[in-house]
Amino acid sequence: MKKRTLSLVLVPILIALVGLGYYLNEKFNTTYGVWDINWGFEVPKPSKMTNVIESDPSFRGEGESYIIADYSENKVERVKNQTFWKEIDGSTLEEVSKQISQFQKDVKDINFEKEE
Repeated sequence: MKKRTLSLVLVPILIALVGLGYYLNEKFNTTYGVWDINWGFEVPKPSKMTNVIESDPSFRGEGESYIIADYSENKVERVKNQTFWKEIDGSTLEEVSKQISQFQKDVKDINFEKEE
């Protein structure tokens, strides 16, 4: 009887701990989890993530990175419904191009500093 009572108590606790561990891993050990922590936007887990550019850490911080996140159509719709989502059109394309150019310059500057 005591074993059964003990099992009825320990199994839910074990399940809760495993679930908490999974949640904390998704929140703190994934790129998309860190986006929420650092920049305040939450996105679902991507189907695939590709690191296109990733610079080494420097005195400026943890380094620069350019990541492509692939999503299913359903998840893309969920992301589009977030308040941070901005459509790229004729009026915003110039600003996006400026941001990309600045990113490229920053990465070149960081790599140049490493070579010196």
